[in-house]
Amino acid sequence: MENYHQLSSWIKEEKNEYINYLDRCNELMVPPKASGIVWNWVLDGNIELGGYSLGDKFTQALADGIKDNFQGNCMKLNDNRLTDIGMVPIL
Repeated sequence: MENYHQLSSWIKEEKNEYINYLDRCNELMVPPKASGIVWNWVLDGNIELGGYSLGDKFTQALADGIKDNFQGNCMKLNDNRLTDIGMVPIL
């Protein structure tokens, strides 16, 4: 995480989905998942997360990462061990 803090301070002015996501993962103390799902949605406007077993904390971090720019048509969240705690921020 020390390298993350150096990177975060170095590009602090350039907030984007990736940095928002990493910041939230750090706050929630969950390791970021290297799945590319945060960035792939830009290509077709949809997020398909079915079967990732993400859990509430990761979904909260994902929601924070995409909150300003997601304008997609569809978000699939089946089979991710989500409760209301994880679903509310993403909706």
